[in-house]
Amino acid sequence: MIQEKTFFQLQTSKNGLPILKYKDICLHSPYDPVRDAQKSLSSLDFKNKKIIIIYGLALGYHVEYILNLNLKSQIIVIEKNPEIIEYLKKSHRLDIFRNHIHLFVDDLKTLENSLDFLIEEQSADNIIQWDHKPSLSIGEEYYNQAKFCVNKILKIKLQSYITTLGFSKRWHENILKNLKYIRHFYKLNKKLDVPVFIIGSGPGLDDHLRHLPSLKNYGIIIALAPVFHHLIKQGIDPHFVISTDAGIANRIHHLPDNSSISKTILVTSLSVSSYIFKTWKGDILIINQKLPLEDYLLDNTMEIPMKGTVFISSFELAKQISSGPIILLGLDFAYHKGKYHFCENNMEKIFLFKSNKLNNFDNQLHQFLQRFQKVILKGYYNDDILTNSSMESYLNYFQHEVQLTKNKIYSMDSHGAFIKGVTLITFNKLFGILNTLSQPLSPEMIIKKTDSSAIKVFQDKIKSLLNEYQNLKKDIELKSEVTEGDLVENMYYSKPFRDVLQMSLCRIFKNKLPVNEIYSEVSSSLNRSINYILKYLTLNTK
Repeated sequence: MIQEKTFFQLQTSKNGLPILKYKDICLHSPYDPVRDAQKSLSSLDFKNKKIIIIYGLALGYHVEYILNLNLKSQIIVIEKNPEIIEYLKKSHRLDIFRNHIHLFVDDLKTLENSLDFLIEEQSADNIIQWDHKPSLSIGEEYYNQAKFCVNKILKIKLQSYITTLGFSKRWHENILKNLKYIRHFYKLNKKLDVPVFIIGSGPGLDDHLRHLPSLKNYGIIIALAPVFHHLIKQGIDPHFVISTDAGIANRIHHLPDNSSISKTILVTSLSVSSYIFKTWKGDILIINQKLPLEDYLLDNTMEIPMKGTVFISSFELAKQISSGPIILLGLDFAYHKGKYHFCENNMEKIFLFKSNKLNNFDNQLHQFLQRFQKVILKGYYNDDILTNSSMESYLNYFQHEVQLTKNKIYSMDSHGAFIKGVTLITFNKLFGILNTLSQPLSPEMIIKKTDSSAIKVFQDKIKSLLNEYQNLKKDIELKSEVTEGDLVENMYYSKPFRDVLQMSLCRIFKNKLPVNEIYSEVSSSLNRSINYILKYLTLNTK
């Protein structure tokens, strides 16, 4: 490390400004580093960019140029060499960047974790990245790895944002519809220290079906919605079934009239289809998926942010209810045995039923899956695993989450994609290292009702929300046209309400509808929102 530092030299340019040299490579113009930075960057359009990511700092003349543009952008600089900081100090240039940029030096793991926190999903499609080429020439491998980290996070955020744009209005209205079904809240009683089994509906589950009845003797079972109906049919009532789908999939996957459901706790959010609340007979544990309206209404509620797939939600649930090992079944992230789901999956049965003939079913399923690019991944035995780009994205996201957990994680799916940080294990070995529970886990050991004061806080917030909706409706009725600025940036309403409104209407403005259509859509949305809240208040308050 000491020897490498000697490769840097602080010199002076022809116009008297400090410059940095590495071996025989000059990291700035030896004549005028300020003008050189301006020339390199002046052709780029930084206006309205929410995030600017720069690879390479050196003495930062290029960063200083961007700072002088007085943009509202978030600026992130990634630099390979820690000793750059010392040369910034020696050249009296460090204070230029203090408190203005996010600087990451050397540690790529810290970079990935920090970017996940820093980059909001709505910014993921409004980013510019720029290379300081002299810096890249002395650290090409490092910067390639850094770009891989950045683009992985951006891909995850962008996928989540696209989902938000497509579903935000539905989520918002579902939350308001579902208010009338709320009688009380449940929350976690205490965190346990037992194994947690997460059961998905991948093709690998076919290999595990005979072992499923034994699982409840060892720990908590969390079932994803697509597999729940089959577990009930087999006489297996999981401790939890989790469903965060805002659409029709709930009707396909759930069997709400089955009497056994009363033994299972449904984990869901206010943003799901109201069908869930209307038909579920048992206890419901409501989670806060950090959508603005949920986040505003739900205090002291388990936070499980929406991250594009219910599997990630189930994994977050497992971490919050237990410090014990997490065991994955039927979570292959793969196309195996000619299918993406286990044999009893209702979605594939619907395809089969509608096609009349098996061959036609195969063709229809193939056409359906063609929407996703085919991808080859490595399996646990270094074999080739076929999947699609959507599954690969979920896998990358999950691997990122695995890095952030202290729980031991095992997979039973030997034919699935290799998951970094997850240990492949057989049932024989698993049952050899797990202890049977001393007593069955009852719902009362896991969840408890919230007190009346929490319900009072919830109702007061809804009344406040109603008041702001009604005030906004009056304001809009006085306008001949409505702009995004009217509703979000320049409103005098409370920040929670601005966030709520922005989420409910973001698709309208993203699609750049004509002003008259925006006016009509906003007015209609406000009327529906007010009516949903009034229904709740009529049913639940005196």
